[in-house]
Amino acid sequence: MTTNATNIHDDIKNYGAVVQAELEKTLSFSPTHPETGIVENKLWQAMRHATLAGGKRLRPYLHAKIADIFAVPSLYTLPCAVAIELMHSYSLIHDDLPAMDNDDLRRGKPTVHVAFDEATAILAGDGLQSLGFEILSNIHPDPKISLTLVNEMAKNIGAKGMVGGQMIDLNADMLSAEEKMIRRLQYLKTGCLFQFCAYSACILGGASDDEKKILLDYSKNFGLIFQITDDLLDISGNEKLAGKKLGKDDSQGKITFLTLWGEDKTRQYLKKLHEQTSDILRPFMPSTATNRLIDLLDFIQRRQS
Repeated sequence: MTTNATNIHDDIKNYGAVVQAELEKTLSFSPTHPETGIVENKLWQAMRHATLAGGKRLRPYLHAKIADIFAVPSLYTLPCAVAIELMHSYSLIHDDLPAMDNDDLRRGKPTVHVAFDEATAILAGDGLQSLGFEILSNIHPDPKISLTLVNEMAKNIGAKGMVGGQMIDLNADMLSAEEKMIRRLQYLKTGCLFQFCAYSACILGGASDDEKKILLDYSKNFGLIFQITDDLLDISGNEKLAGKKLGKDDSQGKITFLTLWGEDKTRQYLKKLHEQTSDILRPFMPSTATNRLIDLLDFIQRRQS
């Protein structure tokens, strides 16, 4: 089931503008200490450089659309969306570092360690991460809900999640290119933050265990679709549209489904996964929010950046 693709594009763009405005307010802090203000400001400039330089804000959008199923007010969803994007930006800064993927371009602009320096980039990532946790800890008047959000985010971006996935990715040359291993890598490195987008919406919306399971399954597949599309773009995308260097996966020995299956079989699997993921949402149909989540699957599979 697919509705108008232009509408989903506009909806993502419009919500992205809302998140962008909130991010600008969140990162507007300007240290004024007479002795340390200049160097402290350099850190905040680096944090802004990484976070405000564009991006589709897909993770905040996913969170917001799942939350719409439960009619969660923006009073809660918007701060959570901001925290999610801060965490995502932190991960990109560290992912681009010379010791990691060593990229000098992100969203068409110099990466933070290029625009500033490597030490500032590391600290900017640290600053964004801690700021994200600060926001999560104050989202809801019920402290149990806020604590649950903090705990779940910590698990999803830490050694049991995104950071663990990055470690696997950096040491992929030591591992065999088997489907089980690749799924584990993709789930941890990319999927866990998408999973938090769904989990946090469910917590804020008071979802039942059955509802939560359905939406976590959707988000898990969503993350895999996103990553496979990203891997395909690396071999066939347009660098100008992508805003970063392409063709690096193969040169760096990255292990992906393309490595295992080749392009044709990977595209066939992507199509099958897309259909399966749409079917997951049937218990929530019909609803505008569910239609948006199905449209979003189409959007990420067609994306060029």
